Amino acid sequence: MFYNVLTKLPLQSRLLPLYTEAGARGQELLFELNDRNYSEVFIGCESLKSNDLRVIISSEAVTVFKSTKGHPTILKIPLK
Repeated sequence: MFYNVLTKLPLQSRLLPLYTEAGARGQELLFELNDRNYSEVFIGCESLKSNDLRVIISSEAVTVFKSTKGHPTILKIPLK
């Protein structure tokens, strides 16, 4: 059995990450921003301090965009 080195509690192995509504919405936003490139894997999405900006982290890029209609991209940093 494997253990978390910080908490010393057993790790539970999962094939898929747990479903969250925020994660589902983030993945939906990723596919809107990348023209439905399904080979790009969603990792996470967070709101920045100014509530109109959000950041999405994927397997291919870190993208900062406005959360207004059309989601205009402000900055895209490729990871490759």
